[in-house]
Amino acid sequence: MNERQRKVVGWGVILAVIAGLYVPWNYTTSVPNAQPTLKPAGYSFLFDPPAPEHKGWEFSGVRLDVGRLLIEWGVIALVATVMVLNLQSSDGAALKLTSFLVDSISEGVVTAFQKQRSQERTSAERSPLQSAAPSNPVETEMICQKCGAVVLLKEGKSGDYLACSNPNCPDSRTTRPGGKITQG
Repeated sequence: MNERQRKVVGWGVILAVIAGLYVPWNYTTSVPNAQPTLKPAGYSFLFDPPAPEHKGWEFSGVRLDVGRLLIEWGVIALVATVMVLNLQSSDGAALKLTSFLVDSISEGVVTAFQKQRSQERTSAERSPLQSAAPSNPVETEMICQKCGAVVLLKEGKSGDYLACSNPNCPDSRTTRPGGKITQG
């Protein structure tokens, strides 16, 4: 574990302790011959809960909202874990996972783009001059993994493909039917 990962774990532990000391509370309200109800009472220090409410025949108390507290701890643990994994060395599993997620997202973008293109082609007849003219590339939200420039979605003779917007970068990916991307 490197220094940055230790800092992330340390901050995660500090946030979990703070969440455990400053906790969510519920008012519990009981009315004779009725089901007890829970109403959020906000956040308060663990050893100083909010005062119960009393209204007429209703009896009210306060209870720690364990469900919300566990959700908070789960979110803190999840965010810290993702950050630690992303700070691993270049041969780590997190980079492979991140690459897989980027590829999955890009496949979805390409599939949507291909569907839009096919709808445009079928909905309007193209003249011979229009079909000879190359289409304009479309910017995607993806970033080139080799140089950091914006990735473009282009249409070529063999179909759609992704290419880096940097003319000096050789990175390109060919798309196949169904949005599958292969390294070009």
